[in-house]
Amino acid sequence: MSVVADWMSTILLDMVWLWCEFRMQVSNVLHAARWKCRTQKIAIWASLHNFVWLYLRATKARIDNLKKNLLKQQCLPHMSSHYDELQPTSG
Repeated sequence: MSVVADWMSTILLDMVWLWCEFRMQVSNVLHAARWKCRTQKIAIWASLHNFVWLYLRATKARIDNLKKNLLKQQCLPHMSSHYDELQPTSG
């Protein structure tokens, strides 16, 4: 009986060992899949952040150009009347 009991305990230990190893491999695969999903989400958010940042920079540049052009349009008529006096006269 002890030989059968030793054999059964050995088989049982091997089965437990295989089960633990299988669970560890499944856990590693699931961990890798979750990590890949997280990194893909981070990459998506990073690209979205870059897109928003570029859009805001372009919008700010357009607003700055509009302000500059508007300022030129408002200032040039006033400045030209002052500079008319400085133009050389034919005479």
